Amino acid sequence: MKKYKFRLQTILNMKEKILEEKMLELSKVLNIYNAEQDKLANLEKSRIDSTETLARLYSQNLVLDISEVQLHKNYLAKVTTDIRQQHNVLENIRKLVEIKQNEVNAALKEKKIFEKLKEKEQNKFYKEVEAKERFEVDDMAISRYVRK
Repeated sequence: MKKYKFRLQTILNMKEKILEEKMLELSKVLNIYNAEQDKLANLEKSRIDSTETLARLYSQNLVLDISEVQLHKNYLAKVTTDIRQQHNVLENIRKLVEIKQNEVNAALKEKKIFEKLKEKEQNKFYKEVEAKERFEVDDMAISRYVRK
């Protein structure tokens, strides 16, 4: 029996490679997103720590060092601004993740289309081969019957 060879195998291989590349790109963007989320968590922790330190300074009932209080307030304002900026960065990366997920989905659909085509053609090929073999067997049986 002769072996089936898919005539569009190179295109299918190319689609598989494109899918792998798209998945790798998505993975990189997700890693960046996770790193940026960690930065946001650190900023949030810094804001909480600074707020607690400022509250401790107020509650000590000692003489307040105005410069130290002002320093903490300025730091708190900067951290709050950084947190807002980090939220914007995360939103932009989230949009990029969505774009990359759509690209992966599109590449996956294209690959599946070619895989289905390959499967259909392969089934058709083997059915034709089986029909030819059946015809040959029938032909041999008829020839033997006629000879007897």
